[in-house]
Amino acid sequence: MAKHSKYNWFDEDYGFFGEFYYISDNSKEGPHRRQNVTREQRTINETEMIIRLLGVNAGDSLFDCPCGWGRHAIQLIKRGINVTAIDLNNEYLNILKNTLNKESLQIQSQIEIVRDDMRNIPRHQSFFDFGVNMLSSFGFFDDEQNLKTAGNFCNMLKPQGKMMIHLDFNAQRLIEGMDNDYTPLRNIVYNGKEYRLRVEKRYDVSDKRLHGRWILSEKNEEPIEKMYSFRIYDQEEMTALLLKAGFKDARYYSTDEQNQSIDSIDTVIVAVK
Repeated sequence: MAKHSKYNWFDEDYGFFGEFYYISDNSKEGPHRRQNVTREQRTINETEMIIRLLGVNAGDSLFDCPCGWGRHAIQLIKRGINVTAIDLNNEYLNILKNTLNKESLQIQSQIEIVRDDMRNIPRHQSFFDFGVNMLSSFGFFDDEQNLKTAGNFCNMLKPQGKMMIHLDFNAQRLIEGMDNDYTPLRNIVYNGKEYRLRVEKRYDVSDKRLHGRWILSEKNEEPIEKMYSFRIYDQEEMTALLLKAGFKDARYYSTDEQNQSIDSIDTVIVAVK
């Protein structure tokens, strides 16, 4: 499997993030074989998990980075939480702004939208009660830049602040080869058009990265293919990285909010500053 184009796969110019991902993510199959719910229901479930596991209350401050088009941020502000939504992708931030324009002025006053790279977010030092990094948005870079990113997250939190990192895979299963052969077809309906998404991935032990390819097909149209790659940290490596970044503790769960095990389909990390 080829690794990338001339662009870094996460760059806006490459086009993985933008309309391609926005359409591709809109399937009932979602990222997990054991789930079959709409994106809207996934968003509600994930938001409720954020609130319960972190202990977020109305009036608390929280940053969401990267926020994408704001599906979690919007649900959080509707629950009275003050959110700073950070992303590098202009297309997603415009979707978020357009969505907010349809909401009440009171809700709009509870959110700040910031265009920035998570490797370079020096503002808001020690400002937030909580932070979230959702849906496999950590590990895009090399080890040095991933550490810098984790350090930025830590620096943005108040003392005793909590950070959630949610990964839609279980590193232990990938490393042991238990999920590498999973290539599902996802069915998508978007704006009245029908699509199919094929997902291919493999873990490469030589560089400790997950290399994947998404192939999005619309009937009678040429398929669109995009690749991605991110660093897979086992639990020991991830804990060491977070401690080096300035966190004091890290605990591991899955989206059912049980402690993570080899049977968990994903990973939810709660780190405390």
